[in-house]
Order: sequence, then structure tokens, then C-alpha cells
Amino acid sequence: MTPPIGLGNRPNVSLTRWPGTAARSLLLAFSLLALSACANMSANKPSEVRKTWDRAVVLIKDDTLGVISGRMGNPAIAWSMSKLEENRAKRPVVVYLHGCTGLYWNEGPSLFRDLAERGYVVVAPDSFARNYRPQQCGAQNRWTAAARFAEIRFAREQLRKLGWADQRYIFLAGGSEGGYYAGAYGGGDFKGRIIMSAPCWVGAGDMSNTLAVWSRRDPWMRGTNCARADRKVVLDSAEHNVLLLEETADAVRSFLQEQMAQGPS
Repeated sequence: MTPPIGLGNRPNVSLTRWPGTAARSLLLAFSLLALSACANMSANKPSEVRKTWDRAVVLIKDDTLGVISGRMGNPAIAWSMSKLEENRAKRPVVVYLHGCTGLYWNEGPSLFRDLAERGYVVVAPDSFARNYRPQQCGAQNRWTAAARFAEIRFAREQLRKLGWADQRYIFLAGGSEGGYYAGAYGGGDFKGRIIMSAPCWVGAGDMSNTLAVWSRRDPWMRGTNCARADRKVVLDSAEHNVLLLEETADAVRSFLQEQMAQGPS
């Protein structure tokens, strides 16, 4: 059984392993208790938000090394970025928001490695780099929302400072919880959005330049508001982790190609 999108190496937590409503209610209760215990921890504290960027996983193609992946600040990543800066190169960027228990990969899914091969830089901020970051699968609340939105804003601010980042083609993507917040984010700072397996409590809205991908029988899809995205792919599957499916990869590649061909907004 594959884990939900973006799950990390955190034991005994898997969205697909909770059997039903009672378990979800119990998870919600525990999440609220954890939240109240750390109510004074600010989701917007600059030093904490910065950690999510500094520990982001990056996939980038280097002319000498090929596609490489590693944490932000890794010597090879830093070297490749500095070369882009020196050469005044421009690269489109995909900012990826992981799911409710964090990043589960270092080398990156095959889709992201393929995007890097095609010239995109993929940056996945690590929400769990914070000193305080509870797992709250299925229990969205104001703290989580404030934290994820702060991470999006900070990532976008950092990209504005990078000369190699093509400001015309910055995309926001996310899976599961990350997809939910990628869709709910109110900023207009992105060329397009990619929402994968997002529990659609409030939905993606009538957003242009938005691709939503989910499985028809995914037990964690709640509501149908994601269908309001202007482009949608509904897979004949029960798989929550659609990031790993080739149909998703095809849809994402096609969507990005079309967005790039359209030119700047």
C-alpha cells in the first residue's frame, strides 16, 4: 500500500490506514489537544518559517552534473544555483507543498526528476523543519492554515530574490494537505497551480490556470469543489498518492507545457 502524497518517515501515521469515521474523530481530538498545548507557538514566526525554506528539497539540472537533488544549501545545489546566477539563466520553478506528515523522498518522484530534466527547478519546502509542527491529518485548523500560507508566501519572496528564477513562470503545486492549501491560497503570485488529491472542504474555487488531479474512489477526497478548477483529471482509481501515477505525470507535463506556451500572464 502506497503512502499518501508527501508522507515522510514518521511511524504509525498513514491516511490510508485509518479505517473509518471513529478513527478520524479520534485523530481530530488528539490534533486539537496538541494544538492547545502549544497555542503560543506562532505559525508566522519568521525564524520558524525560514527553516521550511532552508530545509527545502530541491531538484535542479546542472549542465555538468545532470539532475541533482538535495536540501537547500547542499553544496551541489548551491553551486548549481550560483552557476545559473552567473550565467544569467532563467528557469521556471515549481513550488511543491507536501502532505500532512512531511517529505518522504530525497531523490524525488520520477515526475519531479523529469521536470528537472526539462529545465524546471522543483522546490519543496519542509513544513516539519519547524521546531513545532504537529501532524494533523484530516484535522485542518487555523494554525495549520496560517503555517502553510506563511510557507507559500516566504517561498515566493525568496524566489523573487533569485535572478535565475523566471518570475513569469512560477508554479504552485501540492499533494493531499499541500494540495488543499495550494488551492486555498489567495495570492495571485503564480502562473498556475497544480492540486493533487486535495481534500476539498472549501474547494479550489473557479480558478483559471489550475489543474486538479484526484482518484475517483479516493476515500480522502471530501466534497467535489476541486472539480471547479478549470482543468481536472479524475482517475479511475482509489489511489490517494496520485503523484506516483503515470497518468498524473502526463497531465502535469501537458499542463505545464500549455502554460509555458501561452506566455506570461
